[in-house]
Amino acid sequence: MLWWASSPTLCIARMEIAANIRNLKAPAALVILTALFLISAHLLAQDYQQRLVNWTANQTAQRDPIVGGVVRYELRGGHFYESLGVGHDPPMPPPTSLAVLVKGLEGDLDRPVTLATTILIGQPQEAAMRALAPIPDLAFVVKIIVSLLAFFLSVDVLTREKEAATLRMVLANPLRRRHVLLGKMLGTSASVLVPLAIAYASAVVFLFVVYGLFRNESEIMRLLLIGLGSAIYGLAFVHFGLLISTITTRTRTAVILGAFFWAAVVIVLPEGMMRVAEVFSPAPTYTQTRARIEQARRQILREANVRSQGELVADPRRAIYVIRLLEVDRQLMNEYLARKGGQLSLARRIGALSPATALAFGLSDLAGTGVRAYHAYLNVLRAGRDLMLDAYKRRFEASPEESTKALQEAARRTASLQRQPGSVAESTRAAIPALTSIVLWWAIAGVAAYWRFEQYDVR
Repeated sequence: MLWWASSPTLCIARMEIAANIRNLKAPAALVILTALFLISAHLLAQDYQQRLVNWTANQTAQRDPIVGGVVRYELRGGHFYESLGVGHDPPMPPPTSLAVLVKGLEGDLDRPVTLATTILIGQPQEAAMRALAPIPDLAFVVKIIVSLLAFFLSVDVLTREKEAATLRMVLANPLRRRHVLLGKMLGTSASVLVPLAIAYASAVVFLFVVYGLFRNESEIMRLLLIGLGSAIYGLAFVHFGLLISTITTRTRTAVILGAFFWAAVVIVLPEGMMRVAEVFSPAPTYTQTRARIEQARRQILREANVRSQGELVADPRRAIYVIRLLEVDRQLMNEYLARKGGQLSLARRIGALSPATALAFGLSDLAGTGVRAYHAYLNVLRAGRDLMLDAYKRRFEASPEESTKALQEAARRTASLQRQPGSVAESTRAAIPALTSIVLWWAIAGVAAYWRFEQYDVR
């Protein structure tokens, strides 16, 4: 007989897997995860295709040769976007295909953020409906559902045997306690990881076949790393459940304690950390910043004694007011971008205290939709603002021909700015702290469960 077939640890693991299959826990986990992953992937893939259309329209507008005129292009849901006279829209980065699985901050990256004052006209109902019912991505499903399933499968592993008095008989055999606990750990971990792997692979294959995504090697490598991070997170909650099972003696008590623990770790703690980041690194909202810019714009128009921004731009005698308008816009937006970036950085540092928060930051970094990508886009916005402001200053200091060339060159360079996606190695380095935090939680819970089980008195 092979060594692994007679190993006490593996024998107990096989028995645990068989029990989870017989009582339909593992099949139920497989069905739930597969359904949620496929539904989420389908909806987010459709959203990705629409954002790709919006990005194409944005690129067409960026290439408009008329500098200083009205640039208009269609967006989804009947929206259209106009940039009136002063400034150009910064380049909207192309949507990331991996955002179909891990949205991260992708929604903030492809939102049109203006270099000067703009008008957004259209139907706000679509945005309101999406805000009320956002599409959950894979990271959300893993954070909520996988952690719940891991608890569901592990929290009663030992308590049910304590209640049936079978654990005493098992420990009466010439078995070391570590063999029993490790066997339970391996069996429960396999019951979580196998459904997770099948569901994840099904979603990836579905996106590959139906939507033609994930065609290059770097995306495949990122997919493997995202799957690995999700698996580590699930294993951490398996150990949490086993720890609770070693502490309690009744299944009902273990379930209640596990529910409180899960709510604290997955919901309360991450939300509290975000609030701490907002308190110690406050930042205005984008709407508040736009309101401040609009207030300053109206004040400048009153001082210039004009009724509209177009009238202000058309009069060379009021050049100083145009420059003031651009400088105020750049100052307030750069202040918003800097404070928002600082808030995200602080949230990321303190997020390591919660495995759920660490998962969100780690997976988004691996997908290229995390804080690192957000900071890169902020740098693009700042560079675009500086280019256009310098060009408009030269507009009123040079000849008409030179100023036109300067504006066209600034518009071309602004449109050419793009958020360059980092390499897989860079994304992995950025995700290592968050993933290390999850591994530490997994190790701490496992060691604590082992120590507590060694102290268990069978009498």
